[in-house]
Amino acid sequence: MTAANATAVAGLQAALRVRAALDLCRGDFLAGENAGDWHLEVRDRMHRVRVDGRGALGAHLIATESHAAAADVYRRLMQADEWNEEAHRLLMTSLGRSGQRAEALRRYDRLASLLERQLGAKPERPGRRRSTTG
Repeated sequence: MTAANATAVAGLQAALRVRAALDLCRGDFLAGENAGDWHLEVRDRMHRVRVDGRGALGAHLIATESHAAAADVYRRLMQADEWNEEAHRLLMTSLGRSGQRAEALRRYDRLASLLERQLGAKPERPGRRRSTTG
């Protein structure tokens, strides 16, 4: 087996482990429970790990041209973080590349409507990302 094949197999195995771990998550830690405030930091950290994990898995699936699977991952990511504009963008990309252009356009319309309704804003244009450094 070549080094490239070994790397691909290791990447696939890691992606499958990440997917299995994410599938075990059933929502936010102690959501809806009257547990006081002690758990909020843990819940937020676990939420971020889940969102970051889905983002990494989606990126891996796009890199391996598994666009339909990536679209499923980004849909789930957006259930946990509907304001993640990058996830919206990557979902639309995955849908388009998997032949679901009409669904990608519907997703864009939903994103544009959400941003306009909630923030009075429009989605960023491709290639024109805002600076996060100030």
